[in-house]
Amino acid sequence: MFILVSAAMVVLGLRSMSNLFFRQTLREGAFIVVMSSVFGSVNGVLLSRLGGSIREIPSLIVMYPALTNSLGNIGSIIGSKMTTDMALGYARGFLEELRDAGRRILQVEAPAAVIHVVFAVMSFLIVGPGAEGVSFPRLLSVALCTNLISFGVISLFAITSAYMAFERGLNPDNVVIPTITSVSDTAATLAVNPAVALTRLLVL
Repeated sequence: MFILVSAAMVVLGLRSMSNLFFRQTLREGAFIVVMSSVFGSVNGVLLSRLGGSIREIPSLIVMYPALTNSLGNIGSIIGSKMTTDMALGYARGFLEELRDAGRRILQVEAPAAVIHVVFAVMSFLIVGPGAEGVSFPRLLSVALCTNLISFGVISLFAITSAYMAFERGLNPDNVVIPTITSVSDTAATLAVNPAVALTRLLVL
């Protein structure tokens, strides 16, 4: 099956090589695929080191996929908004966009914080109230702290990558969104341990 799919891919690629859009997508997408693979491997290593946090808060393993996925969506919204603004001429440069970004970022962060509260509630209910090591205040604090720690990082990365793609004439669909979703998984994973440590101090 792998050989058949590979052969079909080569044939279709050779037939489409004369298409300018196909070559552009292939050129831009190849780098992103490699980078996504690297970040995926890094994220796997980081995830394997969350054992202590998961033992401390067992329901975290239920909430973790939602945390990484939502951060990618948040970054994609901000990145798409910026590329659209720059394409339409609403934002003329990186510094100008940074000055105006605060209000737009807060418009995304406000519902994101509410969604993270929902994540904590659902994870608490799935694992089961009263289960060993399950504390709703602790879980809620981890969800919100992870959001606060990772949100600023992914917002800045989304704005920067969107600006660089626009300046170089790259297709944002090929570069910005895939890059943000790859980085967001690592950013969310990196934010979990500090969030757990912080809530250990804040929540009794």
